[in-house]
Amino acid sequence: MTGLQDLEGGKLRYWFKFLIAKSTLIFLWLYATITSIHARKADYKIKKRVPPIKHELCKKSVSELVSLLKNKQVSSHSIVEQYIDHIQNVNKVLNCLVDERFAEALEESKRADAAIQTANDVEELFSRQPLLGIPFTVKENLAVKGLKHSSARTRVPVRIADEDADAVSRLRAHGGIPLLVSNAPELCLNIETVSKIGRTRNPYDTTKTVGGSSGGEASLLGSGASAVGIASDIVGSIRIPAMFCGVYGHKPTPGCVSIKGHIPISTDPKWDYYFTVGPMVRYAVDLPLIFKNMVSEESLPSLRLDVPDWGTTEVLWMFLKKLLHRTDADFGALLWGPMRYLAKLESLMSNTGVERRIEKGKFLFTNYIIIPTVDLILQSIRLFLSFRQKMKINVFQEMLGDDAVFIYPTFSVEAQKHHAIAKHAMDVSYTSVFNVFGVPATQCPIKIDAGLPVGVQVVAAPHQDRLCFAIAQALETSCGGWIPPS
Repeated sequence: MTGLQDLEGGKLRYWFKFLIAKSTLIFLWLYATITSIHARKADYKIKKRVPPIKHELCKKSVSELVSLLKNKQVSSHSIVEQYIDHIQNVNKVLNCLVDERFAEALEESKRADAAIQTANDVEELFSRQPLLGIPFTVKENLAVKGLKHSSARTRVPVRIADEDADAVSRLRAHGGIPLLVSNAPELCLNIETVSKIGRTRNPYDTTKTVGGSSGGEASLLGSGASAVGIASDIVGSIRIPAMFCGVYGHKPTPGCVSIKGHIPISTDPKWDYYFTVGPMVRYAVDLPLIFKNMVSEESLPSLRLDVPDWGTTEVLWMFLKKLLHRTDADFGALLWGPMRYLAKLESLMSNTGVERRIEKGKFLFTNYIIIPTVDLILQSIRLFLSFRQKMKINVFQEMLGDDAVFIYPTFSVEAQKHHAIAKHAMDVSYTSVFNVFGVPATQCPIKIDAGLPVGVQVVAAPHQDRLCFAIAQALETSCGGWIPPS
C-alpha cells in the first residue's frame, strides 16, 4: 500500500510541477504579447539608423591602442576625444548613457600623455600602468566617483557615488580612464534594459532588445562606442546582452574580482559565489589584458594568466571549419534548444581523425562530454537548492579538470523585438547554470545571422579563466569575432 501511495504522490508532484511550469510560460507569453500590443506605437518600435564608426581609433583593440601609445604614435587625448564624439552620436539613437565625466576624462588623458612623453622608460611605465590612457565605460550599478549610482531605483533619491567600486578603482590604478556609467534596469531585475531614463536599443537593429541587465554596456560596445566595459553577472547579465550585441563578455571564477561598490548587494555568504563582476570587450585578445588588471592581487597566482595558451587552437580551427563550412548545422537562430543543438554537434564527430585530434588536445567536444554534461546541467537546475548540488558541481568541475573547456549556447534565440524576449525568460538557464556551478564562462560571438549576432559560451573549471580566453581568441580567428553593425 505504501508503494502505491508513493507512486500516486510522485504523480501528483509531477503534475503539480508541470502545471506550475506551463502556467509560468503562459503568463510570460501573455505578458510579452500584451506589452507589445500596448507599446506598438512607441518610438523604439521604429527602426532607426545607428551612426557608423567614423573614427579609426574607435575600431582598434585595446591591445593595439596600448601599442600605439607606447610608441608615441597616438595620444590618449585623441583616443578619449574620438570615443566621446562617437558616444554622443550613437547615444541619440541607442539611449545608453546615464551619467558622464567627459570633461574630467579629457583632462586625465592629457596627464596620461604628459606621463608618456616625459617617461625615461616607457616600457617600465606601462608595466606599472598597463592601461595608461585607455578609456572605459561602466555599468551604472558599479560606483564611479562623482557619477550617479542608484541602480535605476525609482523610489529613492538620486545617489552620487563618493568613491569608486573596487573593480573601477583597480582599472583606474592601472591607468584606465572612466568615461561614463551606462543604463541598466532597476536593481538589475529585468531581462531587458529599461529604466527611468528609458529603453536601450540594439545597435544591430534598434527594434530589438539588448537583453539585460548589462544592456547599456553591450550596446555601447556593439556600436563601437566603448573599448572596454565593466559589468556584473548573476544569471547571465553580462553574457546575454553581450551575445545580443555581438561582443565578448566574461563571467569570472567567483571571488577573483571584488564586487564591493555594486548595487544591489547582499549579506548572504554565498552572494559572491553566484554574483560576479567582469569585463566586456569587442576583441577577444583584450580579455586577458583587462581581466588581469581587474583581478585582486591574492587571486592572480591561482589564475596563472601568464601561462602560455594550451595547444588547442589548431584543433579548434579544424573543428569549426568542418562545422561551419561542411555541414548544414545552423548557428543562426539556435531555436531548437540546447539538447537538439548539442545532438547536432555530436553527429559531426563521425570523422574519427577529427575525434582523435580533439581528444589529443583535450577539447571537450566528444561524445563523452556532450550528453552526460547536458544531463548534468539540467539535473543541477532541478536540484538547485538540494543537498546533491555540491556533488553535481564537483562532477562537472572534475570533468573539465585544468586543461579542457565545454562549449554551450549562450541563449536559445537571437535578440528579439522589445517586450517579446519575456517569452524566453526561462531560458536564462542557459547562462545561470554556470553561476550555480561556480565556473568561469566567456560569451563569444560566432556569427551574424539575418543581421543579428549569435554566440556560444566557453566554460572552464574554476581558476581556468585563461582557457576561456584562449578558446575565445581561437573562435575569433575562425569566426570573425565582433562585426560592426552595418
